[in-house]
Amino acid sequence: MIERRNFYRILHVQPDASMAVIEENYRILLEKLKKHPEMNGPNWNARLLDVAYSTLQDPSKRAAYDDELLQRYHIKNLSQGAFSFNQGNATGKQWSERATNSNQRNYYRILQIQPDAPASVIKASYIALKKNAQQDKTLLEEAYRILADPVKRR
Repeated sequence: MIERRNFYRILHVQPDASMAVIEENYRILLEKLKKHPEMNGPNWNARLLDVAYSTLQDPSKRAAYDDELLQRYHIKNLSQGAFSFNQGNATGKQWSERATNSNQRNYYRILQIQPDAPASVIKASYIALKKNAQQDKTLLEEAYRILADPVKRR
């Protein structure tokens, strides 16, 4: 692997996200960097987005990357994004307990995004998935309605 970073986290997608969601999130995040160059830094920049995207768009590179990533992290940690890495943080624990103990839908999984994804990524994922005829449109609408509203999302 080229980088020791989690490319799914960089692009704010779930490890099993479709290529349509990955492509759309990559495009949205690049646009965000172009509009706000002050956001560029060592932890988040266009080169890093390019490396993450090029790895995840190639099926063989993605499979090799996934194998290596799963050797370092449990899949549950990968799908919870930043919340899984802040175990001392009450917010992360509360979110994890709610997701585990409740019988509610996981809207983040439905939209194939990380729980800490910004609003622009939520919208991009929703639009990309809405184009897919196999997706349950009602479920997508519900997930987007909840996650797009900051009050309901909390």
